[in-house]
Amino acid sequence: SLVFSDTVTMIENDANLQSVVYLVDDDLEVRTAVRQLLSSVSLVVEEFESAVDFLAAHDPSHGGCLVVDLLMPGMNGLELQHELIQRGCRLPIVLMTGHADVETAVKAVKAGAFDFIEKPVPPQRLLEVVQNALSEESARRKKHGQSNEIRSRIATLSPREKNVMQLLIDGQSTKQVALSLGIGPSTVDHHRKNLLRKMNVDSLILLARLVERLDEFSTEEDG
Repeated sequence: SLVFSDTVTMIENDANLQSVVYLVDDDLEVRTAVRQLLSSVSLVVEEFESAVDFLAAHDPSHGGCLVVDLLMPGMNGLELQHELIQRGCRLPIVLMTGHADVETAVKAVKAGAFDFIEKPVPPQRLLEVVQNALSEESARRKKHGQSNEIRSRIATLSPREKNVMQLLIDGQSTKQVALSLGIGPSTVDHHRKNLLRKMNVDSLILLARLVERLDEFSTEEDG
């Protein structure tokens, strides 16, 4: 084949990875070969002839990864990457590029692309890169879901309960919290009981870990 540079070595597909691989390339031969390769390990592939077609059809709520040719008529792979970043899309992007485009591909990786593969495309490397991209995306989406769950629990707290929670997490005792907020210790205990129930934890230690995890998720998302 003119597309693949060596013999396909099959690797076992992770049964948990059922996200879609979005394939964008104006070359029908490349799309056909890549689709056949990825489908051979039970990956779901959606093909697009252009970046514009992909953008028109893509649902940001769907997970997966994007395999895109760097040089295409109209919007190229680098421009597509930039557009997705502008839209806040965190889909992992794998660029396919000719030897002369490697320097540009490296710049794309520095700008946030997951990886790049030189043409002719080595089948084993493509499989491994795509699987790694899907694994990373799956983990990110799982963390995102956990983050949203923690935020939704915090949203059920009253303003007073949020104040009590923050002071308790900061290490203040019941008496210190009572003095800080100008309320009685028994009222602090009442708020403490309610917020633990709403946050679905049974101790302040677990509550602190939950909030710390949310902070970690937020830092990763900002990065």
